[in-house]
Amino acid sequence: MEDMSTKYKELREGVENFFEVADVVEDSNEEHTSPSENYKLFIEEYSKGSNTWSYSRGRVYDMRNNLVADIKRNFGNFWHSWFQHPNGCEYLLCGEDYQGYTFVNLTNGTIQTYFPDEAYNGGGFCWAEVFPSDDGKLLAVDGCYWACPYALVLYDFTDPESLPLKELLRVEDLTDSEGWKNNNTFIMTREVECRKADGVPYEELDEEEQDRLDGNSNLVDYKKETVAVKWPQ
Repeated sequence: MEDMSTKYKELREGVENFFEVADVVEDSNEEHTSPSENYKLFIEEYSKGSNTWSYSRGRVYDMRNNLVADIKRNFGNFWHSWFQHPNGCEYLLCGEDYQGYTFVNLTNGTIQTYFPDEAYNGGGFCWAEVFPSDDGKLLAVDGCYWACPYALVLYDFTDPESLPLKELLRVEDLTDSEGWKNNNTFIMTREVECRKADGVPYEELDEEEQDRLDGNSNLVDYKKETVAVKWPQ
């Protein structure tokens, strides 16, 4: 059986090769300062030309202009989040691969990446936006499987040095993430399929009525609802 670290290394070599020949997209430069004001993140988008898949690159520097991390990502959008964890370390959360996630410990200068086995076949969960709870115990992730509806996933974030994070719960059909109400309640919006005549959610209908709606899209409507996702403290 092929060693997974070797397999991932080969995958990353392809990414490195891309950046050797790609050019920075004009006006794609972004600059972000950490809340602590101890670090700066510079983001650039790279492309081989028009109508091609673009990648992105994020370089983190401390205030003495020392390079802390150089993250080359195989997707044009470089999501990220700064966080001062209760363990005493400051982090930059991002993803060098669009099907995995990367945690940069800015305090210690270490980098960890998690890439699941299923991602080699395109089945990894793609993170798009993350929301750490204020107490650092939970991490809410807005993301999706490729070309599938978005979902909200809660992870145990008590130990960001131990990857992969443990998944605690998942809520499907996410429309928008609003953020944390408190340390164990996350507010989100989702789209719900329902019966047009009275607004009863599809999932609450009996099988016969669901079949009737399946056969006639004119009987179906969609509504947005606000959901409070709670995790016991």
